[in-house]
Amino acid sequence: MKRLLVASVVLVVGCAGEERDTRDPATRALQVELLERMSRDQAIRDSAFGPGGTIDTVKAREMERIDRDNTTWLKAEIAAHGWPSRERVGDRASNAAFLIVQHATHDPDFQAAMLDTLTAAWARAEVDGQSYALLYDRVQSQAGRKQRYGTQAKFLTEGIVFEPLEDSAKVDSLRQTVGLGTLAEYRRVLDSVYIRKP
Repeated sequence: MKRLLVASVVLVVGCAGEERDTRDPATRALQVELLERMSRDQAIRDSAFGPGGTIDTVKAREMERIDRDNTTWLKAEIAAHGWPSRERVGDRASNAAFLIVQHATHDPDFQAAMLDTLTAAWARAEVDGQSYALLYDRVQSQAGRKQRYGTQAKFLTEGIVFEPLEDSAKVDSLRQTVGLGTLAEYRRVLDSVYIRKP
């Protein structure tokens, strides 16, 4: 029987960019909170999937605990104050909010609701196309529908298997519209990062 190594691709959105310089204490506190939560999110994933990392039951449970805690917090923040946009909190903190949403796989209704928010934000150039594509594909795949941009994959013992695509012939041109490289390039990156070498 095939052994599933990782249920889905764990992707990190690049956090290049500057923090928004703000003197507002509430906004500054939100920036700090988002960045600290992103740091915890990435630390557990690095220990599991990074160089020399290993995944075990303890790490899987800790990852789930962190994801649930981050999701609960972000849902309350969005309900009270809206999406932490780049304009409000800067690139890095806004990307941190996206990462929390992307890893909220235990709450597909929340992810679907945030897809509407991020789709509108992408249309206004407030989030990058890659973030939109990652969440779009994740929501589609989790609902049992075909993904559009080829960002979601499973790792089986024999290698990487992409979730079903809407249109495999056009996937590279669709990826280009959101700033992603070709699917073949992406496969090479995933292979180099996530597949253990002997």
